[in-house]
Amino acid sequence: MLKKLILQLLPIALGVYLGIWAGNLNERNKSKKDQKHFIENVVKELEINKSKLKRSVDYHSALKESLDSVIFNMDRAQLNEKFFETGGFQKLPNWTGTGIASLSRNVYITGLNTNVMSDLDFKTSSLISGIYTGLDNYKEFTDPIMERMLFSLNYDSSNKDVYFLLELIKSDVLGSEKRIIEKLNQAIEKLKEEIR
Repeated sequence: MLKKLILQLLPIALGVYLGIWAGNLNERNKSKKDQKHFIENVVKELEINKSKLKRSVDYHSALKESLDSVIFNMDRAQLNEKFFETGGFQKLPNWTGTGIASLSRNVYITGLNTNVMSDLDFKTSSLISGIYTGLDNYKEFTDPIMERMLFSLNYDSSNKDVYFLLELIKSDVLGSEKRIIEKLNQAIEKLKEEIR
């Protein structure tokens, strides 16, 4: 009787075990597929951000030339004149605004919220987190400059007040953008290797 019961339970137990094993295998495969899809989307988002930064570098390089030309031709008295009374931004050829890039991080946030990031291996998640930290640092660095451009400049601002802010953009921001592009190139290449 015990033998008969064991023989009846053995196929059931084996079936349950195989069902659990197959379910785990299926879940693991789905997780790997989700991770690959996430990394592909991160690469796309980073490439878009790199493109935005390249446009900013081009614009800030041109702004640097314009600004250097305008400042070179000014004397000390002109630096103290009111910026908006003496032509304002029209003095700068090709001025179209600050040109500071607005970078995306939607894919990264989605990966954090859906726990796909936590399923990645340490090396890959560190690479992705590191590059997005760099993008966040760019935003934290440029936000105060934008705030000063928008809220501190007024009708009484002198040429030197405005040119000081533009100097930050043409030197510090431009340098930061170039460094971030280099890091983006490296990160994108490493991530593409991960999904090959």
